[in-house]
Amino acid sequence: MVTIGAFLLPSVVRADSIQLTSGELVYGEIVSSNDEELVIALDYGVHRYRMSEVARISAEQGKLPGAAEEKARRKFPSWRVIFGKLVQQPWGADAHQVPAAVIDEGVLRNVPYTSYRSGKGGYELNIYGNPDEPAGVELGVYDELIDDAQAQANCRNFIAALLEFPPDGDALLGLPASGGRVERGNIVLEITPPGVPGSYGGWWVLAMRPELIDAARGTEVDIARIATPVKRARRGEAGWSKEEMQAFRGHGNDTDRVFTRGFFVTPAGEYVAGEIKIEKKSWWQGLFGG
Repeated sequence: MVTIGAFLLPSVVRADSIQLTSGELVYGEIVSSNDEELVIALDYGVHRYRMSEVARISAEQGKLPGAAEEKARRKFPSWRVIFGKLVQQPWGADAHQVPAAVIDEGVLRNVPYTSYRSGKGGYELNIYGNPDEPAGVELGVYDELIDDAQAQANCRNFIAALLEFPPDGDALLGLPASGGRVERGNIVLEITPPGVPGSYGGWWVLAMRPELIDAARGTEVDIARIATPVKRARRGEAGWSKEEMQAFRGHGNDTDRVFTRGFFVTPAGEYVAGEIKIEKKSWWQGLFGG
């Protein structure tokens, strides 16, 4: 005999989720919440948690008031904070911004991002979406560092340190170096080895919030506004010098595009290119310095 409850349960299972400060993930339907407590209905009962016990919340927009809504809004640090942490690393002190290729496939398709290299070019950091409120952060290694266990550990530890809750970091550290993926509440953690489409020949550690990635995905109008064909970028357009374009890692196709240096997101949610002013040196300054 099938009960009425059997028909009702699928509509609430995993509708909402919370992560407790203990690291436990709880799935159900949030019934009510305020600044002091949260009530969530699970499959066979109702649980009440103090807001001090709740680390993170994933729920429908507009469903949560006060402190609950604030916890649901928590995101990655801004690009300035992330870059500041990068240059503090022994292997990241020489970090500098490099041209970023428009990704045309996979979950990161058409998501604008900024890219930085360090460790004499062996490390690459990518910050996805709105630079001030990133939707994802990725760190990887190239060339001779791909199979370097210490370099891989540096990537894992750096991304793990950006995560708000230790259990998420533990989950990331537990993924195999050969590749893997784990979902924890509203965050996804991935390791992508070389040879996989979209890896561009690198070994990567990625942390992203899928709902923010989808929201950060640029329209064709957005991409056209902040990206330039690589041939034009090599001529000094898009804010990159010819020397910087030598570091560009795309598919090598004529259709490759590069994001403009200094793009940002307007209050209306549109991606626009910032005004880049590079002082051109005279032949005399170039020859003798100054």
